[in-house]
Formats: sequence, structure tokens, C-alpha cells
Amino acid sequence: MIDTVLAICGLITALAAATYALRKLFFWWRPIVVEASCQLIFDGSRPDSMGARITNRSQSTQYLKSCVIRGTFSLKYILLRHLRNPLLSPRLYQNIWYNGAVYSLMDGSAIKLEPQQPIDLKLDIYEHPLRICKIITCTN
Repeated sequence: MIDTVLAICGLITALAAATYALRKLFFWWRPIVVEASCQLIFDGSRPDSMGARITNRSQSTQYLKSCVIRGTFSLKYILLRHLRNPLLSPRLYQNIWYNGAVYSLMDGSAIKLEPQQPIDLKLDIYEHPLRICKIITCTN
């Protein structure tokens, strides 16, 4: 009877320790959460903007060195390209996944993030492709 109770307690302790270790590993591997945002203004009252809300989830201070926004192709386009070229080298995957537009949200200096501190980065875009398409008019 006592052996069974000790075995159950040992199992619960081992599961708790494994859960804690996996959580610690995950936060060490991915300490920062990034939530992207995009705001398109079609009436021209203010410029379009793209941004990111960055939160430090770890218990230690993190330094953010760079943050870029890259345009991506649609999921349908990406899957079709992979099906057409199944033996493509992995070093060329970025050519399939990402579009040519790259925007930097930081000016080059590092940003210090304390534990659980969120920070908002924003970039105003004056010549966004969707905005340009709205301005173009066709005449016969």
C-alpha cells in the first residue's frame, strides 16, 4: 500500500518537474512574443502604418537588436510553388515564402526589454502598394 502511494507521489513529482523544465526550455528558446499589426487608411487622412507589439515573456532582461516586416505571398501561392519544385534546396525557401518588400521598424540602436514589458513599434508608410493601386485610374 505504501509503495503504491510513494510511486504515485514520485510520478506526480516527475511530471511537475518535466513540465517546469519544458516550460523553462520553451521560454529560453522563444523569450519574445511578436504580434504584427497593419492599418490601411484609404481616405488619405493619414498615412498607412504597419507595426509590431513586442513582449518579453522571460524572467530576464532581453535586448532587441532589429525588427523587420517582410511581405509574404499567399499560402496558396507558397504551396503551389513547393509542389512545382519539391526538391528545392532549403536555402532558397525564402525566395518562395517572402515577397520583396522589407521594412525596418528600428533605427539601429538596441532596445532594452524588462521582464513582461510590452513595447509598440510603428512605421508610417506613404507609398504602400495597395494605396497606389487605389490612386491609379484608367482612361480610354
